[in-house]
Amino acid sequence: MLWAEHRAAPFPAAEADSPARQEIAFFDSWLGTIVDSTLARDGYLLPAHRALLDARRAESNPSVWRAAAELGGPFRPYVARLFAMEDVLTSLPEERR
Repeated sequence: MLWAEHRAAPFPAAEADSPARQEIAFFDSWLGTIVDSTLARDGYLLPAHRALLDARRAESNPSVWRAAAELGGPFRPYVARLFAMEDVLTSLPEERR
């Protein structure tokens, strides 16, 4: 449900060459790849994706937080939704082969 809501929402408007906008777009794309992969595996997370998520969370996403604060407005709830999806992903079981 959260992923469907996110995909239906347009990416907030900002200057295309804004580094803050690019940071959020990169995080969105990166996380979306993991969400799509996990959905294709019936909710099981690949071990490699778990490692990527763990590393990203250990960094605490300062650049994404900073970008959302800088851009404000619609970017804050957009980024909050991305972090909510990240939280859901980290709670899922890993695929076992």
